Amino acid sequence: MKRDHIKEILEKQRRSYKKTVRIWAVSKKYFIIASSHDFIIHNIKSNEIKKELLKYIPISMVTLIENYFRQLIKEIILTNRKYLSNVNKLKNIKINLEDVISAQEKSLTIADLVSHLIPVNNLNDIFSNLSAILGEDYGKLLKVFISSHPKFKVFNYDEIIANVSKAFELRNIYVHEYAFKVSVKYKEIHDVLEYCYIFIFLSDMMINKKLKT
Repeated sequence: MKRDHIKEILEKQRRSYKKTVRIWAVSKKYFIIASSHDFIIHNIKSNEIKKELLKYIPISMVTLIENYFRQLIKEIILTNRKYLSNVNKLKNIKINLEDVISAQEKSLTIADLVSHLIPVNNLNDIFSNLSAILGEDYGKLLKVFISSHPKFKVFNYDEIIANVSKAFELRNIYVHEYAFKVSVKYKEIHDVLEYCYIFIFLSDMMINKKLKT
């Protein structure tokens, strides 16, 4: 059956707040996920059940990343016409004329359509798509921002990326496999939880600064 992209967008909008500040939405959801992590660690006595429930953490954090970057991409495109023009440089998205016409009829924008259809399944997707829209290498922008900021240079860019990549890896394993032989490591789950949020937070700070210049 052919997907109805416009219906999907409208339904997703109905399930969310009408106007949401990106980092506020992330922080609200992160607090719930972090609290769930702490509850599992400190209150579940069975190690087998504890490890099974902890699989929820990387799944939830990747969902948080995906939703955040979809919203970010939408807002970047709406900010400046040059970013809208750069949508043509996206290599892994196809927008048909029927969807464009239907979007306009429903008072949706090209940004709504692009942010819904654009793949954000891994860091390569996120970085390559943002690089195309911004017209600059997103990874380099973020790395320079972190290393040059007096407050944020305490963070190690490579360590952040490694842990976010691990989150995507674990999400894919836990969602698509039984993974009986994959051990759940407490520190690894904790690091995924923290570094995914740090990644989003620093990305948000960097983009806010860039869009103001």
